[in-house]
Amino acid sequence: MRDAGHSCVYEPAEDTWLLMEALHHGYPVMLDWCGSISSVADIGSGTGVIAAHLLSNLGLKTVAVDVSPYAIEASEEALGQRPEALIVYCNAGSCLRRVDLAVFNPPYLPEGDPEEEALVAGLCEGWFRLALTSPEAMREMCINASRAARCGVVAVYSTISPVDLEECLRRQGLRIVLGIEEPFFFERLKAIVAIRGAWS
Repeated sequence: MRDAGHSCVYEPAEDTWLLMEALHHGYPVMLDWCGSISSVADIGSGTGVIAAHLLSNLGLKTVAVDVSPYAIEASEEALGQRPEALIVYCNAGSCLRRVDLAVFNPPYLPEGDPEEEALVAGLCEGWFRLALTSPEAMREMCINASRAARCGVVAVYSTISPVDLEECLRRQGLRIVLGIEEPFFFERLKAIVAIRGAWS
C-alpha cells in the first residue's frame, strides 16, 4: 500500500486501477452525452497518478486537489510543471468552482478495531489514516464533486463503505450509467460513472 517514496500517501492499488478502467469505458459515454470535456478535477489526488493519467492520456486541463501536504507534494512530482495542470490545497474539493468532469477515490474504508486505528492514527500526523477512513470526507467529496462537475463524476468505493456513494450521487441529481465491480478479499470494489441530467 505504501512505499519509501511516498510513505505518507496512499499508493495506487486495486481501487486505483478499477477507477482508471471506469474512466476508460465511461469517458466516451460521457463525451457523447456532454458534447465536450476539456477540464477535470481529481479530488483527493494522493500520489497524482490519476491526475497524471487524465492530463497525459486524455489531454484534459487537470486540477489535482488534496488536503494532505504529503499528497500535494506527491501530486506535484507526478504532474511536473505542465501549464495544463493546477495543484490545489483544499479539503474534499470544497474550493472547486466548475469543471466538466470530477473523479475521486474517497477514504471509503470503515473504521477498524481500536488498536489498529491507534496505530494508523499516529502515522504522518494522522494524514495517512485520513486517506483510508473518513465517512465525512467521503460525503463531502461526493457533494463537492457533484456540485462542481458540469457533465458528471467517476468514483470508486467498496461494498463495505460506511457511505452509500451511489445514493449520495443520485441525491445530487446524477444518474449512474456505468458500474464495474471487482471482488477483493472480503469486499467488492466498485467504480461508477454518473452523468448529470441523464435520461430517466
